[in-house]
Amino acid sequence: MSERLLERVAGPDNEPTRWRIHHAPGPRWFTETDPIQRVHGDAAMYVGGLRALLLQSLHPLAM
Repeated sequence: MSERLLERVAGPDNEPTRWRIHHAPGPRWFTETDPIQRVHGDAAMYVGGLRALLLQSLHPLAM
């Protein structure tokens, strides 16, 4: 499941993209122990994001 999700997000050539994002040298905004890393590392984040967009679309001014 996670490999299919990665392919949809990062494309078919996802390994170089993954390496560029996660393993490139340089400073990071958040450490691995920060809660934001745990939340965004979970696949449920995508479901929650889509849910939020659908909920926003119910507002008459958003349409």
